[in-house]
Amino acid sequence: MKKKIFLVSAICSLFLLTAYLFHSQPATGMNHAAIRLNIQAIPDSVYIVFERACMDCHSDASGGFAKSKVNFSKGKWNSYSKEKQADKAKDICKVMKNGSMPKKSWIKSNPNGVPTPKEINRICKWSDDLQK
Repeated sequence: MKKKIFLVSAICSLFLLTAYLFHSQPATGMNHAAIRLNIQAIPDSVYIVFERACMDCHSDASGGFAKSKVNFSKGKWNSYSKEKQADKAKDICKVMKNGSMPKKSWIKSNPNGVPTPKEINRICKWSDDLQK
């Protein structure tokens, strides 16, 4: 009886250890942004802009209200349905085009983080692609 309990415990422990070690490993062939965020929806060229201009406020690291609107933290964006991703991407394009994001108060202390018109166009093209 003790041998059976030991064997079952050992197998369960091995299973849990394996699940823990391999749970967050990205699939082969995922792009650089996907490795960081465990997603495939955001291409590197767009993610780089988000990382520089958005993630101070829109990530779990920020601890603020903005992340409730859109959160680029690992796993959160990927947890959104495709429809929700497309809707949020459309909103991101809109607020970046009209200049309401990033916030003026953030820009004052991070002037180099402001997306260029070319970067905003790139984000809007990505957004348009998600709408299809």
